[in-house]
Amino acid sequence: MSITGKPVKMVNIANDLRQQQATFTNKECPHCAPNPDGEDRRQTKSCMQDEAIAASVRTLREHAESDSGGLPEGQARGKIILPCGTGKTRISLRIVEELTLLGQLSIVLCPSIALVAQIRREYLQHTELDIRALAVCSDETAGYDPKKESARNTSKDPTLDNSNVSASEVKGQVTTDPSAIAQWLRDGQGTSQVSVIFGTYQSGHRIAEALRETRTTACVLIADEAHRTAGLRRKCKAKNGALSATEQRLRDFTLCHDNDAFPATYRVYQTATPRIYDTRKVSQDQPSDWLVRTYRRRDRLWRGTVPQKLRDRCRKRLARRLPHHRPGHQRP
Repeated sequence: MSITGKPVKMVNIANDLRQQQATFTNKECPHCAPNPDGEDRRQTKSCMQDEAIAASVRTLREHAESDSGGLPEGQARGKIILPCGTGKTRISLRIVEELTLLGQLSIVLCPSIALVAQIRREYLQHTELDIRALAVCSDETAGYDPKKESARNTSKDPTLDNSNVSASEVKGQVTTDPSAIAQWLRDGQGTSQVSVIFGTYQSGHRIAEALRETRTTACVLIADEAHRTAGLRRKCKAKNGALSATEQRLRDFTLCHDNDAFPATYRVYQTATPRIYDTRKVSQDQPSDWLVRTYRRRDRLWRGTVPQKLRDRCRKRLARRLPHHRPGHQRP
């Protein structure tokens, strides 16, 4: 807030300079042009991101116009798998900007309070739109307890937040009250701003309750570190048939996949480390003993939005840095 009490608008000088430079520059990208020497030309990260953004937005719009992939018309899901450091946050921001109308809502979910603070900061610093932001997270829902830092084990309970960051460190407006979230949603309807909720998966049920109360459908739902929401877990059976505390946390953590509880037009799942399971192990047990969450089933498929040639470039770049990733190379 300024001295007069009016909100201060953040100005991204670097982004403004890039836009001004682009208006005066109309040259063919040297990193995408054919190489006369026949060698692979290295593409800049910025150019690679622009290509991924364009392909993602186009693919999502095309799939939303049909009922392919087992989803009804008007919905689309996509996954973005890129290595760390390639700019998945910037790509998701541009997708939100392209697919969210003014006065409408988009949501970004992640598994830790630290990521909520980081992604919120990067969105507000690099956006080309006027974004009103709300953080939905709390130490209680994320399982943060300074006294139990050494005792927490995310391998046993993937819903735990191991970032050691408290919700009090998140800037701006922070809440987990469904009524407050609902009122915030109403205040943003019909404005010239884009509303974005940055929340944890652990607090997803609070967001879902506010969406249900206001009958709001998000334009875009970004699921960051999406591999944390996929997996195989044995069902926790109680004698009275009720869900155990662990199973309830798992249900809340994966609520983002349920369009009835968490309505969104476009869902984008992004990760650098997709999980691949040997499903043959399931057949060794009774099917009822397993709770399966996957984004490879035909009826819940969200199609890849990054072009194959872009993924190939990432693999080649990784092979140059890590020799043991080269085909035919034997580990020492």
